[in-house]
Amino acid sequence: MLAANDDVTRQVLELEANARQLGFRLAVQCLTCKRWLTAPRSVAAHRGPVCRGGHDV
Repeated sequence: MLAANDDVTRQVLELEANARQLGFRLAVQCLTCKRWLTAPRSVAAHRGPVCRGGHDV
């Protein structure tokens, strides 16, 4: 069974790959601490691993 965020994660990975081909890097700010996030899972969740409490969201 796929989690709801698996589709979002796949979309982020695809977007990131396309951006990388064009010389860009995808980043978002964490909704909690405002740090810049670049890891695909963190970008998809808009929260870094610390602010997610170490759990996959």
